[in-house]
Formats: sequence, structure tokens, C-alpha cells
Amino acid sequence: MKTLFTAIAILAATFASGSAKANPVDWERPESYLTRSQIQEIARSSSDDETRQVIDSMRVYPINSDLFLVNFHSPQICSISGCSYAIYQQDADGDLDTLFRRSLLEIDSVAVENTYRNGLPCVSLNTTRFCYDGQKYSSDRV
Repeated sequence: MKTLFTAIAILAATFASGSAKANPVDWERPESYLTRSQIQEIARSSSDDETRQVIDSMRVYPINSDLFLVNFHSPQICSISGCSYAIYQQDADGDLDTLFRRSLLEIDSVAVENTYRNGLPCVSLNTTRFCYDGQKYSSDRV
């Protein structure tokens, strides 16, 4: 009986180590990670109207040092299907590439996975896993 319990514990620990823990999202001001011009560029690309309100409502969750999840929790960008979220990657020159943009219901948890696709980590937003396909993040069917 003791060996069965030990085997189950080892199996559970092995399975758990392959996935990242989902963390409650602690959204931060974009100024903590991005320059003023980058913030304005993001606001222009997400709305026809780069208003102070769009910039003031923007929040960031750092996935890693050059990959950022942006929450556009703004009345100008939200709709009945949710709010706009985007993942941007910053290159060595400080330029931003949009790797993900989607309207989603509110994101309550983010887990940066230990699994990488095409050099970038898979990311679980709430219960949906997204992986980089070489051009953009898309839903990963596992």
C-alpha cells in the first residue's frame, strides 16, 4: 500500500512539474515596461481614436522581459464580446510586433507555460492555452 501511495505521489509531482501555475493577473501601468512612444503606438493601433482615456485605461502584464500582454480595458475598445487584449514582443531596437490580438472576456488568470513553440512560451489565459505558431499566438489544441 505504501509503494502504491509513493508511486501516485511521484506521478502527480511529475505531471504537475510540466505545467505552470496560473496566477491571478496583477495588471500594471504600461509606463513600468514601455516608453511613452510605444504606449502611444499601441493606443493608435488599437483604436481609431488615440485618446487619453484609452492610454489611461491600458494595463500591462509582463510575460517575460520582452513579451507583454496588454489589456485595453477601455469603453472605446470593449464590446459585448469582451475587451481587446494583445501580446506584443519588443525587439532589440525597441520596436513592437503584435503577436496576438483578440477580444476576450475578462482575463482572471495568466499562466506562462514551460512549453515553448517557435522560441516563445505558451501562455494560458483563463482556461485557454495559446502558443506561438511562428507568426502569431493562436489557440493550442492539446
